[in-house]
Amino acid sequence: MYRRFNSGQALDARAMSQSVLSTNWRDASEEQQEAFQALFMETLENTYIGRIEAYTNEAVEFRKEEINNNRATVDNVILASNNEIPVNYKLRLRSDGCFVYDVEVGNVSMVSSYRETYRSVVRPSGMDGLLTQMREKAAQGQ
Repeated sequence: MYRRFNSGQALDARAMSQSVLSTNWRDASEEQQEAFQALFMETLENTYIGRIEAYTNEAVEFRKEEINNNRATVDNVILASNNEIPVNYKLRLRSDGCFVYDVEVGNVSMVSSYRETYRSVVRPSGMDGLLTQMREKAAQGQ
């Protein structure tokens, strides 16, 4: 059901990108959509993957799984020293496997958080402004 999160292999990059950009996805050109998707996956890898992989000595406890047609939610808890961090994966079954389309850490949706952040850039600067900002941050390794 799961594949390693290396280079976004278990992530549904297109669905996440569409959800993050919301209505701006439809207004973006195909070239902008492709550029955003690649930059967004790079952002996730730089930001989250390393943090998740940093939990090496902590236990991960599976709590429950809910399946509704081709969607599922898998609730886990990272048991860190004197702290429980809920990490919930939202997955979608496609013909080529099961892929994550959102992750909630501490009940905060990654997709929703990025949507708000990127919306605040797209409004004044447009898609090209957002892509420029993302490229600059990627070049800095952030």
